[in-house]
Amino acid sequence: MTLPRRQLPNEVVSLVRRTHRREYTLTPGDMTNEIVAYQMAIAASEHQQSVHAVVAMCNHIHTIVHDHNATRSDFMRDLNAGIARAMNRSLGTFGSFWDSDGYGEVLLLNLTAIEQQIVYTCLNPVATGEVDSLDEWPGFIVRPRDWGKPVRVSKPECFYGDDRPDVAEFTPQPPPGYENRSLDEVIEYFENLIEEGRQKLLAARPEARPKKKPFTPPAPHEAPSTPVSRERTRPRFAAGDPALIAQAREQYRGFLELYRRQRKKWLKGAKPRRCVFPPGTVWLRKHSPVLCAPPPPVSLGVFPPRPTEAPPVAA
Repeated sequence: MTLPRRQLPNEVVSLVRRTHRREYTLTPGDMTNEIVAYQMAIAASEHQQSVHAVVAMCNHIHTIVHDHNATRSDFMRDLNAGIARAMNRSLGTFGSFWDSDGYGEVLLLNLTAIEQQIVYTCLNPVATGEVDSLDEWPGFIVRPRDWGKPVRVSKPECFYGDDRPDVAEFTPQPPPGYENRSLDEVIEYFENLIEEGRQKLLAARPEARPKKKPFTPPAPHEAPSTPVSRERTRPRFAAGDPALIAQAREQYRGFLELYRRQRKKWLKGAKPRRCVFPPGTVWLRKHSPVLCAPPPPVSLGVFPPRPTEAPPVAA
């Protein structure tokens, strides 16, 4: 049985989803970028996600959001399903678009983790050696300099019906925790962090590295030749502080213990009122008539929204 996810309102998380067999079916191009941007706008608005960073790579997408109502599972479901349908039609393909492992999520426990993950996400194309600068990356990207600026995307007509809006819009936002600075100051701070990280990546490259050629999009059904390490485990938490991560793991273990105890009672037919699942329960809360305890007043990784920021509303 897959371990249940624990999702509380106002958590900041890093999310990633990879394509089937790591194929380059998200190779940047005008149509791919429009599809990703349109679906991002639709899903973020419908599920009240404040978007902090996005990078669409050739075979995976990184997204960092402030999850206001613990609905990121629905956000990822609709984002990925919409992209898969439209991209399959665009490429003339059928069947699985994403890998079977589902999406990965990392709970960001403090500002250190938020800063590191935003820098890591934005610099993905540089870290992989595909470009030397973010301005050279032709794929869809949301970075700090986009915060506070509405992103309006027209519906790609070929792949969507009349039930979808003609124009979708979302406004990327800075992460919570920087309310003592103006928007311009926060943008400058994060853009400087990204530039520092970029310089470190470039300095770490081999000196004998040949002159960088412009990015050449790979064919959609090619895939990396490097094998995937199946022994690698996905991290659940990021903090830059081992003690804080250990505390988060203990918090999650407590959630699992209570969840399993209540699920056992529920499966044995106990009355619903006697089975109160822990706060953060996702799947059973949505698909079964179970009771869940209210979210705790304080929890690791929970950040109140910025005072000037209202949760996104569906268009």
